[in-house]
Amino acid sequence: MDGNLDFTNYSLRELREAEASIDRARFPINRSRLGEEMRKRGLAENQPPVSQVAGSRLDALPRMTPATVSGHEVVEFDTLSKRDQFGVFWGFMWRSLVLSVAAFVVGYLISVLCGILIAFVALSAGAEIEDIKVVGNVVGFTVSLVVGWILAWHFLRWILQCRLGRYRLLLARAIDA
Repeated sequence: MDGNLDFTNYSLRELREAEASIDRARFPINRSRLGEEMRKRGLAENQPPVSQVAGSRLDALPRMTPATVSGHEVVEFDTLSKRDQFGVFWGFMWRSLVLSVAAFVVGYLISVLCGILIAFVALSAGAEIEDIKVVGNVVGFTVSLVVGWILAWHFLRWILQCRLGRYRLLLARAIDA
């Protein structure tokens, strides 16, 4: 039935497929709505997607087919539907929150344990409290840096291995022009 399609949640690929398959004469309302959605996203009708346009950021990527890399469809964030953009955003955000909490808890626990150990050793050796505080601050700062670096490394690996909404991140080698 003409007029029953809502294109706001379509991906770029789905919009291009709809553009190629909707008959203007039989379904003028659907075709008009499709054109409106494409204009809202800054896409020209009857044009290849940005990943296929010469000179685009994605033009230099090696492809198995015109719009894929290693079998995955290449898309740009701005061409996704609002729903898909939120899915990617939320997938990234909750993992960032988990990393932040983990970094705080792990860093705090390790710093406390190091502080107790330093205080015990230093007091046993007859050191002054002020000297222990300075050493404790330096060790705590160093431990925090190391824990943050290790967790950030694992966060990056995690983000690149998981799904963010209906998508996942892939790395592409930068090609210098």
